[in-house]
Amino acid sequence: MGGYLKPHKGALLINGKKPGASFQRSELGFVFQQLNLLPLASVKRNLIIAAALGGVTGKRARHNCSTYMEKLGLEGFAKRLPTSMSGGQQQRATIARALIKDPSILLLDEPTSGLDDLNTEVISTALKEFVGEGGRTAVICTHDSRLDKIADEVMDFNRFLPVERHLEALV
Repeated sequence: MGGYLKPHKGALLINGKKPGASFQRSELGFVFQQLNLLPLASVKRNLIIAAALGGVTGKRARHNCSTYMEKLGLEGFAKRLPTSMSGGQQQRATIARALIKDPSILLLDEPTSGLDDLNTEVISTALKEFVGEGGRTAVICTHDSRLDKIADEVMDFNRFLPVERHLEALV
């Protein structure tokens, strides 16, 4: 969906155009299941690097960094290395990194995996506000039904895909 792999059939078009490298750098925000924070950079540095790579000016990057760290409850973690933080704190930092460049499209893979209800609510609120600011789209791939309430549309692939053999007896 990010346009990095050539489709086997058809074409990926965004607003009628094939997305190029410039679009991908500035307009796509990713949250990976493995988080992928730079381990030797502070949380703030992780965010500022992502913003710079996305073409965000220094002043705007610093503003967005403060904004998203506050929204995601990370104000006290700016100078911390990701390895010194809990998994949930790292997940929230990863979401802040995806949001910092104000992308028009967010692609999120299991953004709340393993999180408690309160942290899931923090992330849900931040994502709903971000997308609700207009002209933005988020595609969330998840097993977490707690995120269903923020969706405009839910597609349950379990209805479309064949059941794996080891699960057939349970259906």
